[in-house]
Amino acid sequence: MTGQAWEPGRDRTEMEGAEESALEGTASLRARELESLGLISSELLHDLGGLLAVVEGRLAVARSEAAMGRSNSSDLARVQDDTRELRRMIRDILARVRKLETPGEPAWPAAPLMEETLQRWLSSAPRVQVSLEMHLPRGSRVAGPRTFFTRALGNLVRNASRYAERKIRVSARTSDGGATLEIIVEDDGSGVAESLKTALFDPFTSGRNGRMGLGLSFSRWACEQLGGGLELLAVKGHLGGAVFRMWMPLLPPRQETPSHNDAPGEACGKLPAGVRIAVVDDDAALRRVLRRRLQREGARVFLPTIPPRDQCGNLLEDLARWDPEIILLDLHLGSVSGEHLFHTLSRRHPHLANRVLILTGGAPPEDELGVPVLNKLQDWDELIRQVTDVLESPGGSW
Repeated sequence: MTGQAWEPGRDRTEMEGAEESALEGTASLRARELESLGLISSELLHDLGGLLAVVEGRLAVARSEAAMGRSNSSDLARVQDDTRELRRMIRDILARVRKLETPGEPAWPAAPLMEETLQRWLSSAPRVQVSLEMHLPRGSRVAGPRTFFTRALGNLVRNASRYAERKIRVSARTSDGGATLEIIVEDDGSGVAESLKTALFDPFTSGRNGRMGLGLSFSRWACEQLGGGLELLAVKGHLGGAVFRMWMPLLPPRQETPSHNDAPGEACGKLPAGVRIAVVDDDAALRRVLRRRLQREGARVFLPTIPPRDQCGNLLEDLARWDPEIILLDLHLGSVSGEHLFHTLSRRHPHLANRVLILTGGAPPEDELGVPVLNKLQDWDELIRQVTDVLESPGGSW
């Protein structure tokens, strides 16, 4: 027995039973967490599959028209919007699954994002007619990952379209004295069967034979992550079909804060012309993309070769000779750890360490490095903003 020390007057069997109960409780909690992670992953893959199918279709059309000498900028713009949505969704869900802290959660305007979400869905929607009724005060905003909102609303409307005859109605209003955003989604279908009411939000529940239901359970999870929820308001509403209600808290006007990476149309920082940037990453494709994008911003880009661990000194000397204003350093470089490289750089060339911006696929550094960390899944504007912040910081070199 290892968990508790034996106490005089306490039955040893009782103590062993308490320890076993605690272990079982811990195991049960872990099992529930793993089950939840598996369900979230299933639904994420479900959504990713749908978005990737749309992206692939639009690219096929664009390539076909390009082969005929036509320009299809509208489809390419939509592909860019879709891939941006994919990147944001993966980033936000990974942060929640890994229980990463996200200081300064972005705030976004509710009405424009609702319109944007419905418009994106309508561009590839089936035969149904969708109406939107908006009764929100000007400037109503919500804090949290915007992809949780767009996927929750998108899944609700997509689910309604499968059962609607001709019409879907989406309405938005406030409640609780303006503190809560409520969105009602209803259709003119046949409604929800009474036998499905209690299990409607369970994963893989569906009213259609052979079809796995994933969207509703994910939508409820997403709403809960935003501090709200999702419920079936009526099995049959005024239109004849099911009525769903999703809700979440609104930010008070005095707490409205702009988002650096999610607010539509927000201007990002501009790089100084000729700024020298070193990209230290073992992903050749990502290096090329970063170089082209940074060069378009007027930067001069250096792409050093990633050496084996025992030859890192050559890379550090190359960086010292080139003397970049910014070093984009990947956290995982295959044969060498980005953290190891950073610590070595701090010892040998401490002035360069102040110019480092760590790139990661989502997992944070194990050690506190004291330098900015940027998720590779962030928007391009966010990369430019953070690079500009490093340049303008007291320890920067510009």
